[in-house]
Amino acid sequence: MTLRPIIHPEAIPEGFFLSQSFRRRAVAHLVVDIQDLYCNPAHPYAIDTGNDISRHEALSHKMNDFVSRSRDTLPPTWIVHGVKYIGKSSRYGLMFGDAGRDDARAFGLASLYNQTVLDSEAMVWKSGRDAFKKTDLLTMLHEKRIEAVIVSGLELNACVKETALSASREFPTYILEDLVANAMDNDEALYASVDALKPHCGSLTSKHLMSLDLA
Repeated sequence: MTLRPIIHPEAIPEGFFLSQSFRRRAVAHLVVDIQDLYCNPAHPYAIDTGNDISRHEALSHKMNDFVSRSRDTLPPTWIVHGVKYIGKSSRYGLMFGDAGRDDARAFGLASLYNQTVLDSEAMVWKSGRDAFKKTDLLTMLHEKRIEAVIVSGLELNACVKETALSASREFPTYILEDLVANAMDNDEALYASVDALKPHCGSLTSKHLMSLDLA
């Protein structure tokens, strides 16, 4: 993937500097839906649907590598997707009953794919595309005095997009464009999807992010 410069949309407040927020440890990284269901080619869901999820699987490895290198300055908040169905079960591992919802962190840890999660790292369970809808994510970010949000993960045109748009109503928000994917899109299509969010969200790459002067 060709690296592009940081894009700042009109929505980023005048006088806001991302590097300064990093120095204050006031940037949140929302990692969306890097889950076994979506990333594991051996998962029954991938086999049954016949979907090509090779881009998702590759992204899961890249994500774990990036988080391992960046978590000291950019602690991740893990977003996991599940749907509550009382009295029903699913061999796909996405749907679970009351007991599963009562232990959302255990469900999240079990459903992540190729990711290393520390005990200190936050995890948010969501039931729809938007990680802010019917969750305590916004309260959590305010309590941590977050000043900006970076969003990565799956899928760009669904959960990443909806989560980023909600975040942009409260914070300067950036898409980490080399750490997002749509299953069937090539790089050009991904870039087009990122650019479509420019009125609301900036974008940057993991390389640019790690090169910011955080001294």
